[in-house]
Amino acid sequence: MKYRLKFEKSITRWDEAIPLGNGRIGSLVWGGPSALRFSLDRTDIWDRSTPMYTEREDFTYANLVKLAKDGKTGEIREFFDAPYQCPTPTKLPSGKLIFCFSDGDHVCSELDLETAEAKFAIVSEKGTSIAEAAIVESFCHAVTKTGMIRGSASADSFRVKLEHPDFGRPEEEEEQVYDPMHREISQGSLKKLHYPEAESGMRTVSEMTENGSLRKFQFFWFTQKVDAAFSYGIVVGKTEDRESTEVFYRIVTSEDGDDWLQDAIDALRSELGDGYEKCRIAHRAWWTAYWKKSRIRVPDPMFEKQWYLTNYLFASCSRKGEYPMPLQGVWTADDGKLPPWKGDYHNDLNTQLSYTHFYKANHLEEGESFLDFLWAQKDAAKQFAEKFYQTKGICLPGVMTIDGKPLGGWPMYSLSPTHQIWLCQSFDLYYRYTGDRTFLRERAWIYFQETEQCIRGLLQKNEVGDYVLPVSSSPEIHDDEAEAWLTPNSHYDLALLRYLYQTLIRFAGELGECPKKEWEEILSHLSEFSVNERGVLMLSPDESLEESHRHLSNALAICPLHLY
Repeated sequence: MKYRLKFEKSITRWDEAIPLGNGRIGSLVWGGPSALRFSLDRTDIWDRSTPMYTEREDFTYANLVKLAKDGKTGEIREFFDAPYQCPTPTKLPSGKLIFCFSDGDHVCSELDLETAEAKFAIVSEKGTSIAEAAIVESFCHAVTKTGMIRGSASADSFRVKLEHPDFGRPEEEEEQVYDPMHREISQGSLKKLHYPEAESGMRTVSEMTENGSLRKFQFFWFTQKVDAAFSYGIVVGKTEDRESTEVFYRIVTSEDGDDWLQDAIDALRSELGDGYEKCRIAHRAWWTAYWKKSRIRVPDPMFEKQWYLTNYLFASCSRKGEYPMPLQGVWTADDGKLPPWKGDYHNDLNTQLSYTHFYKANHLEEGESFLDFLWAQKDAAKQFAEKFYQTKGICLPGVMTIDGKPLGGWPMYSLSPTHQIWLCQSFDLYYRYTGDRTFLRERAWIYFQETEQCIRGLLQKNEVGDYVLPVSSSPEIHDDEAEAWLTPNSHYDLALLRYLYQTLIRFAGELGECPKKEWEEILSHLSEFSVNERGVLMLSPDESLEESHRHLSNALAICPLHLY
């Protein structure tokens, strides 16, 4: 497998950058010779402030249902969308390393998907000839979680600087005012976040090498306090010789241990002592093993390359023992603004479909990060079901923080209970691909049953005796207008309800358990899917999809639930 991404000119946007990652940290590399930027990120760096408004007593499903049935769209926005307009909670950008070359006209970039290594040529155009002035290589170590960069250029031809995000100061904090007419994908400038000024430090260490020469290691860093409980920082180690300069970095947080800053310096010193070449042996070995798990051959070379690119990005974003990928994976915007959509977890399609292909691609260990995360969030899901839905069982918010708290947003989707059933499917798929009956009994069976407890607490019978939810929707049909409340049950909700009860009954049979009578009773009183006069699956019992849409949630029964 020899696939590469190549760019002959300087990349000028962060969202078109070369992506490197190892499941914990990520680097977006872009820019020209005067400022070749390594925009750095780590998945678990968050401002976890309590979501504004979501602690109100009337932030409940019962109130949402009442307002929806009364057609009070304005009040719904003020109660349930307003929290999302607040700057926090949010994913945070970590900072950036910038290589500033004194010469060069543009940067040629290349990413090798097979080895997860990038190369950047700083080139100068002199007449019709192009001469390489310098080469920069980089990878995010697959095992040690350290970012590694090597510059093959004279030390006096460039400089390296570390920059922290430009947050606002505490004394500049202003009252947040909700404006329903102004809604952007980012909540504005990083200056809307107000933290103490970052603290910087520097240290130089010298040691004798085996051949008796003196070698210097320079360390520099910053630390940023977010609140009383959480701080983070970037620590950089640098060493140079006649042929090259090696720059290694770690993104660290106060949750890494009591001596998190010193531990990072010690680890970098050890790795710098080993050197770039030796370090990448283990890195390459990891990726070699990864690519041996699966491969494809298809007639269309672009489709084939896309498959390998997707699996490269997946391994860069998701690793066992780390948090699963949020909306932008391990890469956060570097444009002076808060991350798009807060860099959060959207459980109305984004998390589910990001973790769909890894089963058939045989990358189970990398995909387990999502299942482990969902299982670890059971307490948060229980609290949310009890407080918001006022039911037993578990349910995670459709749009949530890294610790499972609701962020608000368009409530038809961000607070829809059936997204939880779609999350359940990951447990079902894992069992079906592995055949692990211990996993079935001790994880999937329990997760499905506890989800059903919440859903059952919301169901009610309509005038013809079918079970329906009090209100229904289909992401993200009609945005957050009054028309977004579809006649229950939307086919999105109906498909998930039928899947939930069919799967519970199947699990019971496989485990030798008796299915609960109420499961069979509810399943028997869920309506069939509606099709229109053209034989097309509808959105709901009385509405068809008449135009293309970014979510095809009305077709969930066909794929990925396979009820048809």
